[in-house]
Amino acid sequence: MALASYFLNDIPDSIKYTDEINSYSEDHHIYLLNKAFFAIIKSEYQKIPQYYDKLRRKISTENKYVVERAIKFLENREVENSEEIAFLFSIGILNYNYIDKDRGKVFLNDFLHKANNIEKYSDLIKVSQKILK
Repeated sequence: MALASYFLNDIPDSIKYTDEINSYSEDHHIYLLNKAFFAIIKSEYQKIPQYYDKLRRKISTENKYVVERAIKFLENREVENSEEIAFLFSIGILNYNYIDKDRGKVFLNDFLHKANNIEKYSDLIKVSQKILK
């Protein structure tokens, strides 16, 4: 329902359905992936690393397909709104943590290059720099 509501341009309902996921299963991987996405949409960049950190403790190899679908979703949103470089961070961190470390590094480097010390992305910049050391 959250995804359907999003594609119907009903962001409040999409967020509501996402929050309902959490009421059934606290910090479910779908909930965390969605909340990280909505943090981008709402420019709450400092929350994004927190959701992905929780996700690292929750997601298992059986959920790799879910992560791949989330990456594809984020790639499509990045194409639609290439000005929002936080999508690059999210695509990078998900690839790095679950799918392909080298591909993840490419996206994180692209994010860092474009973020160029932009203050609102400072938390994302720190995480990216830490990973790429």
